[in-house]
Amino acid sequence: MSSRQGLRRNHNGEGGAYRRANGRWEGKFFVDTPDGKRKRVSVYGDTERKALNELNKLRDQQRRGVPVATTTLTVAEYMLYWLEHIAEPSIRRTTYATYEGDVRLHINPGIGKRKLKSLQAAHIREWLNNL
Repeated sequence: MSSRQGLRRNHNGEGGAYRRANGRWEGKFFVDTPDGKRKRVSVYGDTERKALNELNKLRDQQRRGVPVATTTLTVAEYMLYWLEHIAEPSIRRTTYATYEGDVRLHINPGIGKRKLKSLQAAHIREWLNNL
């Protein structure tokens, strides 16, 4: 009897983890990007469990409708996505107008061009000191 007998296979698009040649584990999963396309992203871990935990975080983020940061996503692009898809449906129009003004006048000119994936606390401190 095979050791994999009885284990469920993932459906198409659910992602999975496998062992790499260097001994680390890699999990791959398709995510929705803010521009409406789907992109396959990889997560890594020292053990299969760690890789699967990272994969589950991506799945949870996807279920909540939060776009996964890709290498090309800037802070300005994410803020536009957040305003239109996350904030606008759940807040009043006057609050939305305030948020939109704050993003357009303060956040985008200060840190809007930075890549979301590489944004660090030091960048935000520097931006806040310049306000």
